[in-house]
Amino acid sequence: LKKNDEALKDLEKSIQLGPRNAKAHHSRGLLRAGHLGNLQAALQDLDAAIELDANNAQYLFNNASVRIRLGRFRGAMELLERASQLGSSRDLNLLIRAARARTHFLLGNRTQAFRGVEDSLKTYPESGLLYDTRGEFLARGAQTSLARTDLRRAAKLMGESERPYL
Repeated sequence: LKKNDEALKDLEKSIQLGPRNAKAHHSRGLLRAGHLGNLQAALQDLDAAIELDANNAQYLFNNASVRIRLGRFRGAMELLERASQLGSSRDLNLLIRAARARTHFLLGNRTQAFRGVEDSLKTYPESGLLYDTRGEFLARGAQTSLARTDLRRAAKLMGESERPYL
């Protein structure tokens, strides 16, 4: 806890010295969301980072992730759509695709959610994250046998400790 408090003070000082420093706002938002549990304050920081750097797919994705945790699915989907239009690394693109599918599912768009996972599996056939996502959808739809198959495959591909928190 003490290291998080020190990190927060350092980031606040950095923002005070350079209020247009998108990376500092983003970092403080991640600290607040992940380690301090203050999602509302995190969202303010992540919004500020996007205002300063609107074409950063990582900032958009992390902002959307906090919105999902707050139950603000439509706002999250808008950010994920924007992030998916930007060029990003293979790993980030995979995270964006999985988050989009999960958000569609949470919005009640089950067909769109499954389609998103299926399309993504064509590009990333060895993605444990995508099998985990599809397995979760199947389990919620009471298709337990199929869900078990996907969740086992996900566990083999990525290990239990890597499951997303979204």
